[in-house]
Amino acid sequence: MATKTVLVVDDNELNRKLLEGMLQIVQVEMLSAEDGAAGVRLAQAHRPDLILMDVQLPDMDGFEVMEEIRKDADLAAVPHYYLTGNITEGHRRRAETDGCLGIVQKPIAVGEFIATLKQALA
Repeated sequence: MATKTVLVVDDNELNRKLLEGMLQIVQVEMLSAEDGAAGVRLAQAHRPDLILMDVQLPDMDGFEVMEEIRKDADLAAVPHYYLTGNITEGHRRRAETDGCLGIVQKPIAVGEFIATLKQALA
Protein backbone atom coordinates (compact mmCIF):
# COMPACT_ATOMS: atom_id res chain seq x y z
CA MET A 1 0.00 0.00 0.00
CA ALA A 2 1.30 3.46 -0.89
CA THR A 3 2.29 5.82 1.90
CA LYS A 4 -0.22 8.59 2.54
CA THR A 5 0.95 12.19 2.36
CA VAL A 6 -0.25 15.04 4.57
CA LEU A 7 0.44 18.69 3.80
CA VAL A 8 0.85 20.89 6.87
CA VAL A 9 0.63 24.64 6.31
CA ASP A 10 1.51 26.57 9.48
CA ASP A 11 3.78 29.58 9.98
CA ASN A 12 4.81 28.45 13.46
CA GLU A 13 7.82 26.11 13.38
CA LEU A 14 6.99 24.60 16.77
CA ASN A 15 3.48 23.70 15.59
CA ARG A 16 4.92 22.08 12.46
CA LYS A 17 7.31 20.01 14.61
CA LEU A 18 4.47 18.90 16.89
CA LEU A 19 2.38 17.89 13.89
CA GLU A 20 5.37 16.10 12.37
CA GLY A 21 5.63 13.97 15.51
CA MET A 22 1.94 13.08 15.37
CA LEU A 23 2.15 12.24 11.68
CA GLN A 24 5.14 9.96 12.34
CA ILE A 25 3.00 8.05 14.82
CA VAL A 26 0.35 7.40 12.14
CA GLN A 27 3.14 6.58 9.66
CA VAL A 28 2.46 9.11 6.93
CA GLU A 29 4.74 11.37 4.95
CA MET A 30 4.60 15.07 5.83
CA LEU A 31 5.01 17.99 3.50
CA SER A 32 5.52 21.30 5.29
CA ALA A 33 4.91 24.91 4.30
CA GLU A 34 5.29 28.05 6.41
CA ASP A 35 2.99 30.27 4.33
CA GLY A 36 0.01 30.03 2.02
CA ALA A 37 1.85 30.48 -1.27
CA ALA A 38 4.24 27.64 -0.45
CA GLY A 39 1.27 25.53 0.63
CA VAL A 40 -0.44 26.03 -2.73
CA ARG A 41 2.75 25.12 -4.60
CA LEU A 42 3.31 21.96 -2.55
CA ALA A 43 -0.31 20.86 -2.92
CA GLN A 44 -0.13 21.27 -6.69
CA ALA A 45 3.21 19.48 -6.96
CA HIS A 46 2.52 16.55 -4.61
CA ARG A 47 -1.26 15.99 -4.48
CA PRO A 48 -1.53 15.24 -0.73
CA ASP A 49 -4.09 12.87 0.76
CA LEU A 50 -4.95 15.32 3.57
CA ILE A 51 -4.25 18.98 4.34
CA LEU A 52 -3.83 20.51 7.80
CA MET A 53 -4.25 24.26 7.29
CA ASP A 54 -3.52 26.96 9.86
CA VAL A 55 -6.16 29.71 9.72
CA GLN A 56 -3.78 32.61 10.40
CA LEU A 57 -0.84 32.78 7.99
CA PRO A 58 1.42 35.72 7.16
CA ASP A 59 0.47 36.08 3.48
CA MET A 60 -3.21 35.05 3.38
CA ASP A 61 -5.61 33.26 5.68
CA GLY A 62 -6.04 29.51 5.53
CA PHE A 63 -9.50 29.80 3.98
CA GLU A 64 -8.02 31.76 1.06
CA VAL A 65 -5.24 29.21 0.68
CA MET A 66 -7.77 26.38 0.47
CA GLU A 67 -9.77 28.36 -2.11
CA GLU A 68 -6.61 28.58 -4.25
CA ILE A 69 -5.80 24.90 -3.80
CA ARG A 70 -9.34 23.83 -4.63
CA LYS A 71 -9.29 25.73 -7.95
CA ASP A 72 -7.27 22.76 -9.20
CA ALA A 73 -9.88 20.13 -10.11
CA ASP A 74 -7.55 17.32 -8.99
CA LEU A 75 -7.27 18.90 -5.52
CA ALA A 76 -10.87 20.07 -5.05
CA ALA A 77 -11.86 16.97 -3.08
CA VAL A 78 -8.76 16.65 -0.89
CA PRO A 79 -9.99 16.47 2.72
CA HIS A 80 -8.72 19.15 5.08
CA TYR A 81 -8.82 20.39 8.65
CA TYR A 82 -8.31 23.94 9.79
CA LEU A 83 -6.05 24.60 12.78
CA THR A 84 -6.46 27.66 14.98
CA GLY A 85 -5.90 28.90 18.50
CA ASN A 86 -9.06 31.01 18.36
CA ILE A 87 -12.16 29.43 16.85
CA THR A 88 -14.74 32.08 16.01
CA GLU A 89 -18.28 31.75 14.71
CA GLY A 90 -17.00 33.18 11.41
CA HIS A 91 -14.43 30.38 11.22
CA ARG A 92 -17.14 27.80 11.86
CA ARG A 93 -19.36 29.21 9.10
CA ARG A 94 -16.54 29.38 6.55
CA ALA A 95 -15.33 25.88 7.41
CA GLU A 96 -18.85 24.52 7.12
CA THR A 97 -19.41 26.08 3.70
CA ASP A 98 -16.14 24.80 2.22
CA GLY A 99 -16.66 21.21 3.32
CA CYS A 100 -13.72 20.78 5.64
CA LEU A 101 -13.57 17.83 8.02
CA GLY A 102 -13.43 20.15 11.03
CA ILE A 103 -11.60 22.82 12.96
CA VAL A 104 -8.92 21.71 15.40
CA GLN A 105 -8.29 23.93 18.42
CA LYS A 106 -4.67 24.74 19.31
CA PRO A 107 -3.05 23.65 21.49
CA ILE A 108 -3.85 20.28 19.94
CA ALA A 109 -4.98 17.41 22.18
CA VAL A 110 -2.44 14.88 20.90
CA GLY A 111 -4.18 11.57 21.61
CA GLU A 112 -7.52 12.76 20.30
CA PHE A 113 -5.99 14.28 17.18
CA ILE A 114 -3.98 11.14 16.36
CA ALA A 115 -7.25 9.17 16.40
CA THR A 116 -8.80 11.84 14.14
CA LEU A 117 -5.87 11.57 11.71
CA LYS A 118 -6.11 7.79 11.56
CA GLN A 119 -9.81 8.03 10.77
CA ALA A 120 -9.33 10.72 8.11
CA LEU A 121 -6.58 8.74 6.37
CA ALA A 122 -8.32 5.33 6.52
